[in-house]
Amino acid sequence: MQSGGDNDNGSGSDAGGIPAAIAISGRNDIIAESDRRRDCISIVEAGLAAADPAIFIPRYVKGDRICTPDPGVTVRLGDYNGVYTVAFGKAADSMTRAANAILQDRLSGGIITIPRGSRSAIRGRKFRIFNAGHPAPDKTSVRAAKEAIKFLHARRDGDLVVFLISGGGSSLLALPDGITLGQKVHMTNLLLKCGAPIREINTVRSSLSGVKGGRLAGHLRCDAIGLIMSDVEGDDVASIASGPTYLGEGAGGDGGGRYNRYRAALDVIERYGLAKKADKAVIENLCKKAQARRDGPAEYTGSGTGRLVGNYVIARNADCLEAMVAAAKRLGYEPSRSTPLQVFGGIKEAADVIYGEIPPDGRRCVIFGGETTVKVLGRGVGGRNQEMVLRLLKKSQRMRGGAAQDGGSSNSNNSNSDGAAQGRKRKRGRLVIASAGTDGIDGNSINAGAIAENEIVDVGLINAAIRNSDSGGFFERRKRSESGGGMPPSLIRTGPTHTNLMDIGVVLT
Repeated sequence: MQSGGDNDNGSGSDAGGIPAAIAISGRNDIIAESDRRRDCISIVEAGLAAADPAIFIPRYVKGDRICTPDPGVTVRLGDYNGVYTVAFGKAADSMTRAANAILQDRLSGGIITIPRGSRSAIRGRKFRIFNAGHPAPDKTSVRAAKEAIKFLHARRDGDLVVFLISGGGSSLLALPDGITLGQKVHMTNLLLKCGAPIREINTVRSSLSGVKGGRLAGHLRCDAIGLIMSDVEGDDVASIASGPTYLGEGAGGDGGGRYNRYRAALDVIERYGLAKKADKAVIENLCKKAQARRDGPAEYTGSGTGRLVGNYVIARNADCLEAMVAAAKRLGYEPSRSTPLQVFGGIKEAADVIYGEIPPDGRRCVIFGGETTVKVLGRGVGGRNQEMVLRLLKKSQRMRGGAAQDGGSSNSNNSNSDGAAQGRKRKRGRLVIASAGTDGIDGNSINAGAIAENEIVDVGLINAAIRNSDSGGFFERRKRSESGGGMPPSLIRTGPTHTNLMDIGVVLT
């Protein structure tokens, strides 16, 4: 059973086969006998498939060695008595499954921590599986962190630990340092809703943790290597899962320099006006640590005597985008640029950038990825991918001959300050727009993202949905209100995909 906390009672060993392709629920209904919607979904599916660890783990994990992106660094497994994995993140189970399929009996055992509600892609007596809280930590997150430390303490000189790290690990492994779990959860929820980028969120998380910011690696008693899937801008290993095995400067570690992570965390809290909303104990904790860090030497925690060979990013968002470009070309679409577009930062500005890339005519496409930030404004249902499609749908109202600019609405909230695309006179034909999270979960919804064509829409309704953070609700209501149910579904649903390489999207012209 895996329903609550952990599972170490699986019978037998996992066959380790390649997981089935990520399936989009109701695919035929979404396509709706439209060649262009079919093409759009096929391109998104190519991006999702490229995020499967079964694709890229075999490039680095061999039967007798661990390779790295650095040609000069190879770990030969024959040099070790035992090989173990410590995996955490949304892709922890699928990364372990892919590695186990290759290493088989050479892999002695491991720990896997994945989000609650996600059924593990691998079972077997040699793996202990935890289902912990996400996006905010819970008691199982704390238990998983403590068990991971115990697991590292049980390893001896002559063993090798392979850390398999993916996005989501920040909440899945939690060990509050000097504050309570409830205070940590409250601070996490404030950060997630304020519109801060993940790097800044994880700066605060790592400063309140006993395992993040290199502290987990501080418990090593043998050699180790980190293989990482990046879900952050610039593939910053200090930010991915809050850098539990990263010892340099940045969002996680202090690196022995004068970087003060605690001062940086306080700066983030001040920047987003969270100081008065956070628990007083959290602010006092960070102030005390910031003062001690300023006056004292660089901090190093843990009792480890092991050696970390290094942290290596082995998969990134660009891998998905490259697969999407190849799929689009096979379907006869010419990408708008030679290098796929990646967007970060505020979603409104990111939508402006994507809109500005849309070609005026021809069988063309814009492939985009990255991860935007959204400030939660209301109590609706949705996420950044659904809101991105909604914002691009709003912008596209100006592209259908000009008459549909306001979508027939008299709502005064239809702003004309939509960025670089404002005032364009050139007309474009029908668009198909899609955006999805590779992890299968978008915001507080059960959807991965959305797909839409640029039909004439009441812009006032779009603005109302954006103000209430209700992009998912907008698409649900739009389908229900269509007489006779003639509108195809707009919401993309996959369920948890057991992977995480940020977001992917496409616009077809």
